Amino acid sequence: MWDNQSNYDNAGGFESGTQTNTPSGEKRKRAQNLCPMKIKDIQEAEEDGIKIEGREIGMVSVVGEVKSVEQTATKTVYTLKDNSGEIEAIHWTDADAGDSGISGSAVSEGMQGRIIGSMRSQQGKKHIMVFKILPVDSKEELDSHELECLYVKLKLRQLNDKENQSIGGGSQASLANSMVGSSSMGASTMNSTSFANSKHDAVFKLLSACTREEGLSRDEMMQSLKNRIARKELDDALDYLSGEGHIYSTTDEDHFKTTDG
Repeated sequence: MWDNQSNYDNAGGFESGTQTNTPSGEKRKRAQNLCPMKIKDIQEAEEDGIKIEGREIGMVSVVGEVKSVEQTATKTVYTLKDNSGEIEAIHWTDADAGDSGISGSAVSEGMQGRIIGSMRSQQGKKHIMVFKILPVDSKEELDSHELECLYVKLKLRQLNDKENQSIGGGSQASLANSMVGSSSMGASTMNSTSFANSKHDAVFKLLSACTREEGLSRDEMMQSLKNRIARKELDDALDYLSGEGHIYSTTDEDHFKTTDG
């Protein structure tokens, strides 16, 4: 789809994320968390990724007016605008894999929408690679997003200050990872999602049913699915769902939650 395919790999995780090559040839892990953001912050981010208060952000949740929708045989390009700026969001169409998780047909020009995806840059121009797009049905959801964007920055700054004042910050880092992934996602549209893989479907369905803020741990999922799935199959399913933007890690690398809940 792009000339340089390696620049547009899927998002990964804080500790268990996908490895990507840096310009120096070294491999690094891409963050797997989810964070509410303003478009201006994305546009002003460094080329190698978004950071808030020094912490890497894997996926972003952006809310704004859908100014235009352009469809071709291979992609749909949404132009999203909020009160801080404007950005393009690209959903590539994969006829073989289907459009799992994308509700773009419910979002049209002139509507308010929420886009979940990862930042990409081509020739210095930032855009969002779309994992999911949802309509925003109420002013309350718009207001909530504005507050969440402010809260994330303030909370991460507070956590960094606490870490600087103490020896060892592992627990605070885990709290931060959890916090940036807890923004409101609006109405759920993925409970009936099918990934053409029964193991992936079973893991996603189990996570979708969990209402706890920290989600489910690997051990809890293994216990629930022990007669249906092997440990390696569980790990493979979590890696796939994380890489595709359907789930994210919360309190640590072993707890997961769906991006829509």
